[in-house]
Amino acid sequence: MTEEIKINKPKKLSWREKYKSKVFSSDDALKVVKSGDKIVIQPGCAAPMELIRALVRKKDELMDVILYHILIVGDLPYTKPGMEKHFRHKAFFIGGNTRKAVNEGRAEFIPIYLSEVTMLFKNGVIVPDIALINVSPPDEHGYCSYGIEVGNIKTPTEKSKIIIAQINDQMPRGLGNSFIHLNKIDFIVEHSEPLMELPQVDPNASE
Repeated sequence: MTEEIKINKPKKLSWREKYKSKVFSSDDALKVVKSGDKIVIQPGCAAPMELIRALVRKKDELMDVILYHILIVGDLPYTKPGMEKHFRHKAFFIGGNTRKAVNEGRAEFIPIYLSEVTMLFKNGVIVPDIALINVSPPDEHGYCSYGIEVGNIKTPTEKSKIIIAQINDQMPRGLGNSFIHLNKIDFIVEHSEPLMELPQVDPNASE
């Protein structure tokens, strides 16, 4: 009679159990950034402003960090005079908050059709070291939504070596192909913050 052998397999952790081990303050999460890194940032009104602020607070430890994104609404402190040795913004679309930096040579403009931006990442022309994103809290299956900005961030994020996510309970959930699972996220920063808004202007006014 052969003796039955029982093999104890290690318990597979659920995403909820993994979640806690990934939560850091913004300053601690951004410690992973090093000089020369290429960083892609979620654009538009969905920009992860707390992660951006933490990145800039770390400026004295960094040199030649390259930041890729299209138009971001709001203040971009890494484009200010004196930041050029620490950060270099490469813009796929220039907004009013970056135009002066580009004109003065502190940032660069990459002329490209908006529909082709993600192809640079998909085809490996640009390989990001880090993605900074702003997403909704996870659903019961562990999926976070990119919310109001998906088109120019989902593919670059998936191609990034490290993903840092600002989990923001003020980010609405969008449906469709607009999710990232917590298992894909390396660092979580829980930070509730209103989304940026475009200012209302008189369409008939001239500059």
